[in-house]
Amino acid sequence: MARSYAEDVRDPSPRSSTSPSSESRSGMPPTAPGAPIRFAPGHRARTVAIGVIVASVVLVAGVLVQRDQAERSRAAAAVLTADDLRAGGSATTAAGAAGVSGVSGVSGPAATIPVAADAGATTSSEPAGPTTTEPTLPRPEPLPLDPYADTPEVVVARIVIPAIGLDEDVHQGMTLTAINRGPSHWPGTALPGQLGNVVIAGHRTTYGKPFRDLDRLQPGDPVIFRTGEGTFVYAVTRTEVVTPDEVHIADQTVAYTSTLFACHPPGSAAYRIVVRLELQGAPVAPGTGGRVVGADPA
Repeated sequence: MARSYAEDVRDPSPRSSTSPSSESRSGMPPTAPGAPIRFAPGHRARTVAIGVIVASVVLVAGVLVQRDQAERSRAAAAVLTADDLRAGGSATTAAGAAGVSGVSGVSGPAATIPVAADAGATTSSEPAGPTTTEPTLPRPEPLPLDPYADTPEVVVARIVIPAIGLDEDVHQGMTLTAINRGPSHWPGTALPGQLGNVVIAGHRTTYGKPFRDLDRLQPGDPVIFRTGEGTFVYAVTRTEVVTPDEVHIADQTVAYTSTLFACHPPGSAAYRIVVRLELQGAPVAPGTGGRVVGADPA
């Protein structure tokens, strides 16, 4: 009985030469003992096609895996918010958390990647120095619009200038009503012994003319103020002449100073004579009889 081509493949035993119809049925000549198995020409083409398809599937799968890994990396990087960057913090990598080291200079169970701080932020390892607070200075009141306005009579100190024989009360106010009573303190400026500029005005030719000889004072001459807080000794530093509108003479200073001023020349209001003073040493405490070190009011 004649065998098919499939049977020839399964059993390559010799076939009888008396079966001439075998070659015609299978399309292939009979297989000799020990000869390699021969496949139909179409079978090899199908095998190559299957191999190409498998290789393409593997390549596409690799591309998809790489794309997925890239997306995961971008998602992880997005965890670093803008606040983290401004704070100059650090991002803990997944590899470091798992104990894997693959980045140069980064290793260990919790490897971190430093993040650069915002350019606008200021960082310093040096300890902050002490905070300096500017002292609060007195604020001079504006000069009165009405020079003859009613002004309460208030005495704030006693002024003694041995060089010109002056020893009088110091009143409060910049109206002529107050200055006509005697030397008068500019409201809002420092009081004697306080930080700032103690400003006192007085007449030269009228109402007792207390500042008549103001131009005779020399640098170093003492000017003494007595208040309920103590006795304060100032010394003359310089004398100058200014115009009536130069009210900057009442500006306050971050120092213990005083300013005496009056009309100039005597009998004229064309200018102002200004005498500058500085506090000398510490005030004398109450109960000492008003004694002043380095000056004798008598």
